[in-house]
Amino acid sequence: NAVAQKTLAVMDRQGSLKPLGLPPGTYSHPRISPNGKQIVFYTGDGRERVVWIYDLDGKTSERPLTHAGRNAFPIWSADGQRIVFQSERENDFGLFWQRADGTGVAERVTKPDGKWGIHYAAAWATDGQTLLFTAFTNNRDSSIWTYSLRDKKTSLLIDDPSMQSYSAFSPDGRWVAYQSNESGRY
Repeated sequence: NAVAQKTLAVMDRQGSLKPLGLPPGTYSHPRISPNGKQIVFYTGDGRERVVWIYDLDGKTSERPLTHAGRNAFPIWSADGQRIVFQSERENDFGLFWQRADGTGVAERVTKPDGKWGIHYAAAWATDGQTLLFTAFTNNRDSSIWTYSLRDKKTSLLIDDPSMQSYSAFSPDGRWVAYQSNESGRY
């Protein structure tokens, strides 16, 4: 079973494409850091999933951020100091976060309950205090939740019979945009 090899590149506002200094690989979910100096992504071979960080100046090689469990779908915290990612390290699909410089250990952010068993981090509010994430059931129903860093609690934000995903805060933090199939199409 062949795994698709991809090349990571950065495109500037004029449309010029600059490949990064990485060999082709199984790269997924790349996200540039808030300061524009690094990129986080994950690789997977069907058995393992590892979250990596790479300096966009190309002066160093990529470095693994995660070492335990299957880890995927990383996003940067609003201040760029941490990476939030989904992990199976404790036999569920909860969210963890870890310092982007690799120090310290991964800490749990969300723990799926019996119904909402799979969590995907989506976006941080610009104030860095609220995380949007999508929670899926085993039959692929979904809802959008928030995690309050201040209160250390999750709250259901959007739940209806349609499927919601890919949420993001507006720049002022007052609104949330998301994808839905409420109309029958995404």
